[in-house]
Amino acid sequence: MRRTVRTWCVFFLCTVALLGALAWISAETLRLEASQNEALEEAGVQESLRIAMWRLESTMAPILAQEEARPFQHYRALYAPANAYTKSRAQLNQGDVLLASPLQDVRIPFFRLHFEIASDGRITSPQMPVEDQKKSSGRPPKDAVASATGPASFLRELVARFAVPLGGTSVPAQVIAIPADAQVANPFGNNLQGGYNRQTLEVQQQWSENEFRARSRNMNKYQLRANDLNGANVAFANMDVEQGPLTPVWLDDGEKPEPELFLVRQVRAGGVSLRQGIWIDWPELRKLLLGDVADIFPHASLTPLRNWRNPPTAEDDMNARRLASVPAVLTTGRLQASAAPFLTPTRMILMLSWAASLAVLAAVAFVLRASIDLGERRGRFVSAVTHELRTPLTTFSMYTQMLADGMVQKEEDRQLYLTTLKGESDRLARVVESVLLYSRLEEGRQGVNRDPVAISTVLERALPPMSRRAADGGMELVVENDVLPDAQVRADVQGIEQILLNLVDNACKYAADATDRRLLLAARTLDGRLEIRFQDHGPGVPEDVARELFRPYRRAERHAAGPVSGLGLGLALARGLARAFKGDLRLLPSKEGATFLLRLPLLES
Repeated sequence: MRRTVRTWCVFFLCTVALLGALAWISAETLRLEASQNEALEEAGVQESLRIAMWRLESTMAPILAQEEARPFQHYRALYAPANAYTKSRAQLNQGDVLLASPLQDVRIPFFRLHFEIASDGRITSPQMPVEDQKKSSGRPPKDAVASATGPASFLRELVARFAVPLGGTSVPAQVIAIPADAQVANPFGNNLQGGYNRQTLEVQQQWSENEFRARSRNMNKYQLRANDLNGANVAFANMDVEQGPLTPVWLDDGEKPEPELFLVRQVRAGGVSLRQGIWIDWPELRKLLLGDVADIFPHASLTPLRNWRNPPTAEDDMNARRLASVPAVLTTGRLQASAAPFLTPTRMILMLSWAASLAVLAAVAFVLRASIDLGERRGRFVSAVTHELRTPLTTFSMYTQMLADGMVQKEEDRQLYLTTLKGESDRLARVVESVLLYSRLEEGRQGVNRDPVAISTVLERALPPMSRRAADGGMELVVENDVLPDAQVRADVQGIEQILLNLVDNACKYAADATDRRLLLAARTLDGRLEIRFQDHGPGVPEDVARELFRPYRRAERHAAGPVSGLGLGLALARGLARAFKGDLRLLPSKEGATFLLRLPLLES
């Protein structure tokens, strides 16, 4: 018993260790898979974000380059070209000819107004000419000028809200120092297997900084080219002109939910300082820009960034989403990732590993249990056979010694001794035959005869020996036969007889002290089966014993020191024979005594 407990404890500890290791490996594998999926998803988001940002910059770059290259004279309703000629190619003096600003015909949806701020704070616009300029130009007032939503209304609002919006402070150009060796690197180049950890986050932040610097450098190139073109355009003014780049400025009066966006540049012409700029219709510009990335980020938004001129840092996670052309941040959220399949290759491998491990453990447990059961059965067999053989061998040894030594003189005593020896020899033969028969049944080598036989024939042959065995035990066999005369089963008459004799022998052993000495045997046919119910009126079978009642050699273990002889193979043999006939033998619940039910399939007529 101790050895069995110790063996199962060792197996249990090994099983726990194996399953624990497998669980840890599975958890780590799933964690790494989740980290890899998260990293891949984040890489996809960053790649989509990079494409979206370059789309937005590409939309704004040509427009800003065109405005950067615009001469400062265009911000006035009428201006005098430096070189003008008549039809005869005679050169005119500067000021003899005035040209209308081309900005009067500029219709960009998100440009509200081009304006110029003098050093005294006076604001004018080429799209809102003064009266004397209108008369000189000879151009009739346009509907857009008189309209409540045209340039006139914008200029009035600009004067009312920002009479001196910048004062005398110059607006510095956007200057971002970009290292010559700055590279845009893949933020997940060497970290896909390691997951989205702190190191990956730092790499991504560095990538965001480099990406923003690259876009800023590209915008600076547009500005430099536009300024070169601007310098060539203003050369005809015959004056010293300096024009700075257009710089975005957010101005907020606190009355509207969002600030107003302006593009302002510093101009110095002939010793006079001016501010020229564009009033941007931010809602319209935002709508245009978001439409360019709607296929990638359908729920994106643009948020004004007031401190956009601050140099970017690696810790600033907005670098990848801030525009270099417009002081705004693109808010995207995460991409709508497609649902990942549940049965990924990793999970399938884990499931197969678990299935294989559990199958191996089950096989080991089965083999271990079979080995332990075989060892216990061998021990019970040795104990039972030793106990069962000891008494007849002792009798044989003593009686034969007495007969051989002539100690038994009377003929009657000699005959009694011989009869006793014959009975003991029969007992030994039954023990040996029972062991051999059970061994053949257990190994499947018992060749049973399953020829058709009438039930009446079976009972006719089995009842006489059953009655004699009951009478020898002081019992009375009572038979109730309700079987049809022509009913048949496929079985061996001797085998069924042995089943019933074992039941009677079992009742004679364990119900010997019963007050009611009757043994009831009732035979009937029901639902295509032969049912033989056998009942005694003894103490019955305890619940703990009933679970092991049909296991071999169990009786000998429970009654090893008791007066009842036997190997404990009777019921095991009876059930084995019944199942060999395609039937079964089982114990039924009973209020009094023990009740057994033998079922055999009837032969179809």
